[in-house]
Amino acid sequence: MRPVRPPPAAPLAAALAAAAVFGAAAQSAGDGAVHYRSNEIGIPFERISRSQAGDHRFVLVDRPAVAQGDTTLDERLLLDDGRQIRRWVTRRDAGGDLVAEYDYAGGELAAERSFDAEGRLTATAAYEGGEPVSRTAYTYEPRAVRVESTDADGSVRYRATYELTATGQVRDFVRLAPGQDRFDARFVFGGGALVEEVVTVGSTRLVSRYLAGARYEVEEWRGGVLHSVRELQRSPEGLLIAEARTEPETDRRTITRFDTAGQVIEVLITERGARVESVRHRRDAAGRIVTTQRETGAGDERWDFEYAVDAPAAAAAGGGPDDRLRAVRHRQDGTLVSVTAYQEAGGEPPARQVDYYRNGVPYRRVFFRGDERLREQVLRDGAVIRERVFDGGDDAEG
Repeated sequence: MRPVRPPPAAPLAAALAAAAVFGAAAQSAGDGAVHYRSNEIGIPFERISRSQAGDHRFVLVDRPAVAQGDTTLDERLLLDDGRQIRRWVTRRDAGGDLVAEYDYAGGELAAERSFDAEGRLTATAAYEGGEPVSRTAYTYEPRAVRVESTDADGSVRYRATYELTATGQVRDFVRLAPGQDRFDARFVFGGGALVEEVVTVGSTRLVSRYLAGARYEVEEWRGGVLHSVRELQRSPEGLLIAEARTEPETDRRTITRFDTAGQVIEVLITERGARVESVRHRRDAAGRIVTTQRETGAGDERWDFEYAVDAPAAAAAGGGPDDRLRAVRHRQDGTLVSVTAYQEAGGEPPARQVDYYRNGVPYRRVFFRGDERLREQVLRDGAVIRERVFDGGDDAEG
């Protein structure tokens, strides 16, 4: 791979890297630069004036292009409270076509990419502490792309080959890396659309089939033996509404149904056609589970969940519904088994009290903080008759 020489660190960039306050860095940016309110990865959110830059922690500075010989350099700087933390440089030829890109972090070159006259990526390099750690070369053929990645000492990290169709779609992909299983992927198209995908890693093969761009069946093979088959059912709008997973060896079938929000509402498990287990969830307007019903050959179980915030308030909460619990009631075959009450004052991890019932009457109470058991009480007619306190694994009985 022919190395691409990075542009020299301009005095301007050096000044930015050394600046301790925004004023010095902004002054170094020079006239004509465009400033944006940004974030820690350099996404431009809104354009701001140079005088407003000091009001924001992260600021992206887009500098005017600078001529260097027969090429031009475009430069963007990311400032954190006025200190340069990232720098991106793009080199273009006289016709404006991309030649190379350089990424700097902490004032040191971190990565570089070079392109051919057709705009195709031909080489990349990664650096640590300013020293190269890996290089990757891309070679183009009429219907193939070959990739080789090496370490700094020239040893091969991996080799990969993309075989292409006449329309440029990837037909086959192979990746070989020392000490790793061979990775193969084959793609079959019909009418320009993907209809089948076969991925093989070592002795495991996944076969996915598609209809109208959506996957509807997945086979998993292990050591040449069919291990499982997943069938996906979608609504006319393309939403996943059910998934059936069959394990031929045991004739076990698991059917999972989803609501319109993609949340599980029912799971049914059968073996050789006989029902083994079913689980049903009922959810509130915020999508939180309020009841779980489990049925097995051994009996029925039910859990009722009560939340600290009601459904309308939880549904309106920003960043997802508030799922803090207030209480959970557990029943077996209709008989109350336990009631868990959560401490409303909060705390991390949350504290909870579990009352265990026998014949409808609480007989034992246990206090937890997270997974740690703090105290245990034995009850009779609602009164505490014995108590044990746990402290770091030791317990004292009273």
